[in-house]
Amino acid sequence: MFNQDAFQAFIIKHGILGFYDTPITLKSGKQSYYYVNWRKATADVALMQQIADFVISFVQSKHLTPDVFVGVPEGATTLGLITQLAWAKQSKQYKEGSHHFAMLRTTPKAHGHPMDKNVIGSLEG
Repeated sequence: MFNQDAFQAFIIKHGILGFYDTPITLKSGKQSYYYVNWRKATADVALMQQIADFVISFVQSKHLTPDVFVGVPEGATTLGLITQLAWAKQSKQYKEGSHHFAMLRTTPKAHGHPMDKNVIGSLEG
C-alpha cells in the first residue's frame, strides 16, 4: 500500500523540493521561495523505478485499475513508460499482447495511419 511518509522522505532525501532565502524567478515570471524539481531523480533509472513503485502503490491504494500509464511528451514520458512496464509485470495476465506502451505526441502526425496521429503505441489496455 502507498506510504505517504516514505514518499515524502524520498522527496526530501533526493532534493526534489528546494527552499530558498531569496526568491527565484519561475518560468512564469513569478517569484517563489520554493521550487519542485524532479529532473535529477527522473534521470536515474533506479530512482525512476522507485517513483514508478510509488505511483503504482498509490493507484492500488485508491483501488484504481488503469488500462495504461501514458508517457507525456516534454514531461513525464519515461515515468509513464517505466510505470506501465512495472504495472504490466506485476499483473497475473502479463504475457505477449496483454499490455501496451503509449506516448502522446507533442503535435499530431500529419501522415501515416490515423491511429498514429496523436499517440505512439496504443492506448488500448
